[in-house]
Amino acid sequence: MADRNSPTLKGTMPPVGAGTEVLSDDVSEHGWDAEAILPIELPTTSNRYEIEGDLARGNMGIIQIARDLTLQRRVALKVLDPKGPVPGAAARFFEEARITAQLAHPSIVPVHEISMGVDQRPFFTMQLIEGRTLKAILDGVRANDPQLVARFGRIRLLNLFIQVCMGVAYAHNRGVIHRDLKPENIMLGEFGEVFVMDWGLAKIVTTDVPEPVQGGRQEDEAYRTRMGEITGTPAYMSPEQAMGLIDVLGPHSDIYSLGTVLYEILTGHPPHQGSSVQEILRRVREGVVVPPTEAAPDRDIPSELEAVVMRCLARDPEARYDSPLTLRDEIEAALSPSSRTGMHRLRGTQHSLRAAHRAVQHFRDLSRRRRRAARELAEATSNRLPDDDHEMVDRLWHLERHLDALQGDADQSFAQALSRFNQVLQESPDQREALEGLRDIYWYRFLEAERRQEAATMATFKALATQHDPEHALGPALDGAGALIVVSNPPGAQTTLYRYTPEGRRYVPTLNRRCGATPLTLDPLPMGTYLAVLELEGYTTLQMPFEIGRQESVELRPRLWRQGMLPEEMALIPGGPTAIGASAASVSALPRARVRVETCLIAREPVTLAEYAEFLNEQLALDQRSARAYLPQTEGISTPIWSLGSGGRWYFTLPGPTPVTGVTLAAAQAYCQWRQRRDGQPWRLPMEQEWEKAARGPEGWAYSWGDRWEPSFCCCGEGPEGGALTPVGNPQDESPYGVRDVVGGVREWTASPHPRDGRYHVTKGGSFLTGRADCHLARRRLQRVDQPACDLGFRLALDPPPLSPVPLSGPASGSIDRSVDR
Repeated sequence: MADRNSPTLKGTMPPVGAGTEVLSDDVSEHGWDAEAILPIELPTTSNRYEIEGDLARGNMGIIQIARDLTLQRRVALKVLDPKGPVPGAAARFFEEARITAQLAHPSIVPVHEISMGVDQRPFFTMQLIEGRTLKAILDGVRANDPQLVARFGRIRLLNLFIQVCMGVAYAHNRGVIHRDLKPENIMLGEFGEVFVMDWGLAKIVTTDVPEPVQGGRQEDEAYRTRMGEITGTPAYMSPEQAMGLIDVLGPHSDIYSLGTVLYEILTGHPPHQGSSVQEILRRVREGVVVPPTEAAPDRDIPSELEAVVMRCLARDPEARYDSPLTLRDEIEAALSPSSRTGMHRLRGTQHSLRAAHRAVQHFRDLSRRRRRAARELAEATSNRLPDDDHEMVDRLWHLERHLDALQGDADQSFAQALSRFNQVLQESPDQREALEGLRDIYWYRFLEAERRQEAATMATFKALATQHDPEHALGPALDGAGALIVVSNPPGAQTTLYRYTPEGRRYVPTLNRRCGATPLTLDPLPMGTYLAVLELEGYTTLQMPFEIGRQESVELRPRLWRQGMLPEEMALIPGGPTAIGASAASVSALPRARVRVETCLIAREPVTLAEYAEFLNEQLALDQRSARAYLPQTEGISTPIWSLGSGGRWYFTLPGPTPVTGVTLAAAQAYCQWRQRRDGQPWRLPMEQEWEKAARGPEGWAYSWGDRWEPSFCCCGEGPEGGALTPVGNPQDESPYGVRDVVGGVREWTASPHPRDGRYHVTKGGSFLTGRADCHLARRRLQRVDQPACDLGFRLALDPPPLSPVPLSGPASGSIDRSVDR
């Protein structure tokens, strides 16, 4: 492109409200610097194009007619004016070229090339469209030009408008909105072509589409569209666009602009007019639209078309059509020979769809209320005490009746939604909105079943959701892959990743994967339960089980302890989210939920007879009376366990590693205090949620080995020992954190009191006397603190030792869904 052909923009003043405007007080002006403005390096073209003349001028540049000397074709060449009145014009110019080039649709002008002229001004070339704008046609019709009136009647204009809707719908499907739809930007070719022109204000509003358009504008604050910036053509923009609400702009904003174009086709003028730009903006913001039949009573506008226009121009974006395709369908129905029958059928479909969506919303609201009621009932049931009065019991019954009623109402709303959607599909088997509605409600039921761990129900609704998802929109959600970030303190820990897979009735860590040194990112990572093993010279090896839920990103920020800092008999339970409770009503437990548990240390095994005897005999030497108060009670066990020897010391008859039983809460706490004095460590009993996380792992397995019951894996009443007390350290009853003897062995005291009555504390775990139901690790029992039991013992817990601050490194966690740290 020769220097002599580089244009000088003079600028023209468009009619009030008709020209594209960028009205803002907070967008900075910037000097021209091609390297700083353009995010890619452009080739320089010096002699390929021969300029034939100017075609149009705008705020950002000039469009010229040029001849491509290489391919011998005429093209439209748009060159940037860096000194034009539009702030950030260079970024907008490049964005227009890049977005338009990716929108391959018959109603969108294709971009051939973007390059740099010898004058260092960027330009891009497009297909040259020879014809006239819709604005010129409408101006001619208003002026009663006989040729235009004859050629462009209402029916033809509406058919042209349908093609515009298709082009805009395609852009929306790629995640792009136009933001400046108006008759001046709609070009009609000489042979029936219809083009949506000038994508200079186009905005990428989502990348959550099958083939998202990739933008070109830099993320620098100077080039970012800001809140409060009003961009577009006032007479044709939506109320939210006129208010500068950048964050809420979306496809519904283009629907409004399409409605203004349709309004002008029907009435001869746009819906909002005024003597100044500010007056037009005020009227647009107010959202009051004169119906077309009142604005142009002499034009005989059908009521069906007026209803279509008024819905497009609704002030509330949610009240407008959901897509240009739906708008197209409305226009086609109005144009069909049996327009009334077709429109009525369409309105019937829309009525059924609205009723279906109302039923879906009601079903979801009821489902949320049902979940809350179920949690409330489960909590109340798990906290029920033997001596609760009639008022407390009656409240439980009321909660049960309320839950049943909510479930019945939710089932009814679900059935109504299915009936309405299927009614639509009987008339139109490919009706997209109905298919998507069924897909979404079935997927919602699948997620509910997944939350409750109901495998059969999950399989049913997964199949139904997939059946109604012909475009595979559920693909990523079905796959469920998430991501993992590991940032250790200190960094540099070599990380090995294992995935838990079922072998028989047990989950075992297999498929090890060496991931390198921290910090590290693994994306994608299939959903499932994993074990990360972190090793760093001079530090204790750390085992961190974690769960990747459906499409979750998990961040592990573990602290590493130097060797010797942690007692060997203690398992480290890193802080982070964990699943507690149970969904099944058959398990007396807290409702299943995900809670955060802070880092703690929990003993790998319960306190044994040998350990307790040491405490008991030291107490005996100090005070015989208090020692007897702490002596375990073993009623219910056939063989006496404790006896007082001739030397004045207590002896036990079972093997030393056997867990101690028959202790009160006061005795367990006294043992902790004795250990504190002896070891200088703040020993304590674990809290209920700490114990449950240590036993179940982060995914909340029913048993330490997984979700399938197997009595031979633990010391329980149904196991091979036949209800006998056995030594601690069962390797088959071991949690992902390395904590043993939780499903069987002995029940254990926790430091968690009953929320209403401090005379009771929560006990956790199964025992050598219990069966399957009581061995479920979500099961909680409430035990009087002064009442020991022959199968009730305890284990110790510790808070982690303090660490000196070590600078963290690695990726920031601002967009992470949940984290696991110390």
